Amino acid sequence: MFDTDPLSPYWQAFRQSPEFLRLSLYSESTIHHAYDIVSVELSETPLDQWGKTQVETFVTGRVAKAGDAPDDTDNAVLLFTYRVFRVVMAFLAKKQLVAIKPAALSKVLNQLEKTYALGPDSSRADAYLASTLPPAVTGLAQWQAATADDIDSYTAQWVDDYVVSAAWENRPEGVSVGFLAAVVADLTALAYNRYRKTPKSWTKQVLTNTLYWNYVWDMPLEASQYRLLIPALVAWLDWLGQTKRLNATKAANYQRYLQAIEPQFLRELADEDLYAMSKCLYLRMAEAGVAQDDDAAVDAFLAQLVGDHEAFMTAETNAMLGAADTAAVEDTDDDWADDEALADFEPSGLETFDLDEFKPVLNDPEAMTSLAKLFDTDPDEAYLQDEHVPINGQRRWQQAEARRVHSLGVQAGLRLWLRRETFLPPANFEAPEVVGHIAELFDIAYQDELSDPTRWSTDFFANFGAWLRHEGETDGVLLIASMLSSQAAAGLLTDADAQALSAAVRGEPLPSVTKPTKGGGKVISMKQARELLAQKKDN
Repeated sequence: MFDTDPLSPYWQAFRQSPEFLRLSLYSESTIHHAYDIVSVELSETPLDQWGKTQVETFVTGRVAKAGDAPDDTDNAVLLFTYRVFRVVMAFLAKKQLVAIKPAALSKVLNQLEKTYALGPDSSRADAYLASTLPPAVTGLAQWQAATADDIDSYTAQWVDDYVVSAAWENRPEGVSVGFLAAVVADLTALAYNRYRKTPKSWTKQVLTNTLYWNYVWDMPLEASQYRLLIPALVAWLDWLGQTKRLNATKAANYQRYLQAIEPQFLRELADEDLYAMSKCLYLRMAEAGVAQDDDAAVDAFLAQLVGDHEAFMTAETNAMLGAADTAAVEDTDDDWADDEALADFEPSGLETFDLDEFKPVLNDPEAMTSLAKLFDTDPDEAYLQDEHVPINGQRRWQQAEARRVHSLGVQAGLRLWLRRETFLPPANFEAPEVVGHIAELFDIAYQDELSDPTRWSTDFFANFGAWLRHEGETDGVLLIASMLSSQAAAGLLTDADAQALSAAVRGEPLPSVTKPTKGGGKVISMKQARELLAQKKDN
C-alpha cells in the first residue's frame, strides 16, 4: 500500500470545489466519511498512476462486492460510494492529480454507469442510505423514511386541494398544475434531505440555498419558467396561510423571504456561469435537438463537443506560438506546477517599464489600482472563465467581485516585486511570474471559496500549501509567504493574520487568527497616476 490516506491533503480544496456541490443532498460529515473510504481504496495505487484501467477496476470491484442481487442496503452503499468516487475523480482529474484526463474519465464512467445501472435514475436509493446513517455521522437529526413520506404526502395533498380551490383561478398566469407540483416536491424533499426541515420549520437560508442549488445550479428550466418559480410558491403559501394548513405568520414570513431574493434569483437563473456542467450540456443538447434518451445521438454530440474544443484549443495555441510545435506546451494548464509555464504570463508592460520608478506610489491605493490595469498579466480576463463555486454561505459569485479581487492580486504582486529586496520572493522569478502567480492565487481563492483577503481562511492556504509541497513547488510556498509579509507591512493584512496564513501554507502549527482590515480605493486614470508619481518624485 502506497499511502493509507492519499486524499487527505486535498479535502479542503475538494470541499470548496464545484464538484462538491453535486453531493449537496448529503451533509458535509456524510460526504467526508465517504471521501475517507474512497481515499483508502485509492491508496492501492499511487494517485498519479490512476488511469482508465484503475477506474474500471475500482467500479467493477464495488459492483462485485455488492453482489449480483444486492439488497437495499448494499445497493444504497454501492450507489452512494460510486457517486462520491465519480465526483472525487472529476476533481482530481481537473487538478491533474491523476493520470486520466477529465474527458476520458467522463467517457469511461458514463459507459460503466450504463453497464452496471449506476446512473442518476438510481438516486432513490440514496435516501435509504441517509436513513441508515446515525446522527453522529450526518451531523443532523436522524433521517426518517416515515417523515420523508409524510412530508411528500401532505404537501402533495396541499397542492391537490389548492388547484381545486377558488384561489387557483387567481394564480400567476402560466403556472400549471404539473409545474407547481414539481416545484413543491423538489423544494420540500430537498429541504428535508439536506437540512431535516419540514414546511413548518423552514428558514430563509433553507429556502434560499435549496432553490439556488436545485434551479440555478442543477435543474434546466425554460426561460418562460424562470419568472414563475417564486410567484407560484408565493401564491401557494398565501393560500396555505389563509386556510390554516400552515401557520399564517410562518406563511407570510416565507413569502417575504422569497420575494426578497427574487430579483437576484432571476438574474442568476439566467447566468450560465453559475450552471453545473451537466445543466449546460443538457441545454446545449436541447438546442441541438438531441433527445436525452437517444444514447447514440448523445454520444455523437459529446464526441463532437470534445472535438470542437480540442480543435479550438489547437488553433489558439498555434496562433499564439506562430504555428510552432505545440507539443512543448501540452498539459501546462497549471502554472504553479510547471516551471516551463512561467513564460505563459503576458508581459503586459512588465518587461518594457522600469517598475522601480513606481515605488513612490506603493502606498497610494488609487495609483496602485491604475497600475494593476496597466500591468495585468491576464488582460484577456481568462480567469473569469475558470470553474468556480456559485455560492458559499451568504456569498454568491459575482463577475464584478471577481474582477476586483483579481485587481487586488495584481496589486499585491506588484507590491511584492517593488519591495523584493525586503521580502525576498524566489530569486529565479521575474516580474511577470511574481505578479502572475500572486494574481492567480487571489483568483483561485475567490473561485474556490468566494473570498477576498478580508475573508481568507487558513484552511484554503493550508490546502494550497500542501498541494504545492506535494508537487515539489517550494518556490511557490516561499512566494506566498513573501506576499503575505508584504501585505502585512502595507497594512492590508494584520500581522497576526499574515503569520497564521503563512504558517498554514508552510504546513506549520497555526496561531490564532483575527480578521484583516480591508484595503481599496477609487480608480484613477494612468495620466493621473503618472502626474501623481511626478509630484511625489519632486517632493
